[in-house]
Amino acid sequence: MLNNLLQKINNITSSTADKLSELGIITYWDLLLHIPNRYQDLTSIQKIGQLSVGDTAQFDCEIIDIEIINGRSKRLQITVSDGSGIASLMFFNFYSNYITQYKVGR
Repeated sequence: MLNNLLQKINNITSSTADKLSELGIITYWDLLLHIPNRYQDLTSIQKIGQLSVGDTAQFDCEIIDIEIINGRSKRLQITVSDGSGIASLMFFNFYSNYITQYKVGR
């Protein structure tokens, strides 16, 4: 159900209004008072060596290895390092242009 009040806000399409109404956001006040259940700070850069398993973080690193793993489905594994540690990034659904986009040394 689309709400006329929300549709008057710039850039809110009918599909966005439908998604908001599914969250119980129907009026301006509902939108204003809606509090997200989590927040990610994307401004801080962390070191790989300081992270634990399961952490969500943003880090600046260099690609040191790329490997395509064949199995039931192809996976792309990229190994990166920032000098403080090494991390493996696994892409379960990837496109062929990822291989040209992600090069060793970048």
